[in-house]
Amino acid sequence: MDDADNFFALTSGTRLDEYEIVSVLGQGSFGITYLAEDVNLGTRVAVKEYLPGDWAVRDSTKSVRPKSSSARNSFEWGMDAFLKEARILANVSHANVVKVRRFFRANGTAYIVMDFVEGRPFGDVLTQDYPAGGFPARLLQPMLVALLDGLAVVHKAGVIHRDIKPGNILIARDGRPILIDFGAARNLQRTLRSGMTVIMTPGYAPIEQYTEDGEQGAWSDIYSLGAVAYRAISGKAPMEPYKRISGGVQTPAADLGAGKYSTALLSAVDWAISVHPKDRPQSVAALLAALEGGHDDATRVVLENERRRGGAASASASAAARPNRSAIAGGRRIAVIAAALFGVVIAAAALADYIGVLFPHAGDAEQPQASDDAAKEAAAKRAAAEAAKQVAAEQGAERLAAEVAQQVGAEAARQAAIDAAQQAAAQAARRGARSNRVP
Repeated sequence: MDDADNFFALTSGTRLDEYEIVSVLGQGSFGITYLAEDVNLGTRVAVKEYLPGDWAVRDSTKSVRPKSSSARNSFEWGMDAFLKEARILANVSHANVVKVRRFFRANGTAYIVMDFVEGRPFGDVLTQDYPAGGFPARLLQPMLVALLDGLAVVHKAGVIHRDIKPGNILIARDGRPILIDFGAARNLQRTLRSGMTVIMTPGYAPIEQYTEDGEQGAWSDIYSLGAVAYRAISGKAPMEPYKRISGGVQTPAADLGAGKYSTALLSAVDWAISVHPKDRPQSVAALLAALEGGHDDATRVVLENERRRGGAASASASAAARPNRSAIAGGRRIAVIAAALFGVVIAAAALADYIGVLFPHAGDAEQPQASDDAAKEAAAKRAAAEAAKQVAAEQGAERLAAEVAQQVGAEAARQAAIDAAQQAAAQAARRGARSNRVP
């Protein structure tokens, strides 16, 4: 990425402690990621700078400062959260999660230093090689299993990523999928207690991330990873949840991928991208269990690892508030039982498949940080606001329910909630009918 395209970015040669900026890797809503060199060790690293565009600017001294006095509290609160999450992630070690090496304050802001991993962005793989979908089934399941295993460790540490999308998954040179860019990550318990800032990438964000008061948790990351899988299968991201909650009909992955992917995988993807949080798997373990019907030996190992770890950290926090999902899972299990076994794929042959399919051409690729489409994001936020309030009201967000009541009247808000519930029930019935079809 050309530094000239990033007006607020630090220039090449700028020193940050022992790190010298080489180039810009990417820019998002909450900051800029640089390729840098550790001048002491002579190694390359990725450095994430906290620079939220809504709250801050860089001045002529290279320092970052709040845009206004009214933005100061948000800016400082966000920086504190940025560093707290970095401290937690520095203790996470997993082959499928980018490693955080250190963090520090400078230039009026904060920085996170991570491993720089050479590889190919999964977003580029899909856009360039599979624009119409059809990402190979022999690669998709083991990729999802590996990412879920890494995500389970992150959740166990008490952190949710909040921005999983193809651009934030890197396929390393050895074939490993690696979850990167934790700039939007937040502490799970704090999120459950007090809500969070709006972070969302249209097509990959769940409904609860369209509002500050939506209850976010492991189920939020699960939606986003399911959306990535849906894109890999179909060639496009799922329909935005606010459109579906307003009556839009999305073609299920089970229909789009029939005959090309295992029934268990397709059913699990459709479950993961359910609009309402309570209708999704509530933990990584639950989603892995749904994938078990079409499992390979690698899935068995990862699932057992997850069970030994005791499940995602959010499970105990959300158990009391979550409904029994046995009825939901029961319909899917019929499809799961009929699925064919994948066989052992995490072996030399599968690794060769990964490298051959994902790296058809030689040459280095930079660690991706997909830039935001600000106009599209703003439009999606506006369109999603009312739908998100309905979902948050179902989760017990009383403040949002009051806002809806004030804006459209208490009676209209109640009727809207009833209509949404009826639509959700109808969609669930249709999904249940599809899952009970004989293949």
